[in-house]
Amino acid sequence: MSSTWSTGLCACTKDMPICFMSCCCPCVQYGKNIEAFKQGSCLVSGVLWLCLNGMGVSWFLSCSSRGEMRGKWGIPGSSFEDCCCHFLCACCAIAQEAREIKERSGNSHSGMGMAQPNLPKHNK
Repeated sequence: MSSTWSTGLCACTKDMPICFMSCCCPCVQYGKNIEAFKQGSCLVSGVLWLCLNGMGVSWFLSCSSRGEMRGKWGIPGSSFEDCCCHFLCACCAIAQEAREIKERSGNSHSGMGMAQPNLPKHNK
């Protein structure tokens, strides 16, 4: 199954909350992306991204998760392209990935607010 990204890399303004979070707090948006895509920890992923960003190598972590997204959804591209996107414009790449997760999952994943936990329902 082959498809394409639902929005372009530089289409940040198509979803302003995601745009804002990706530009102002990319570590938070990256963590939210990982949480929504892989069911990983938003806090751990965000802090790891922030620490690696302090050393100038957050793009290495980000391009890996972008490749996983492409693979899962059959989006053409290469690891080299993924790394270039995150190395040259991490905020745009993180925002594009957030929009894609939102589009493909059909949920309200966005740049603002906290993720809603999946709590079991109790019958009384």
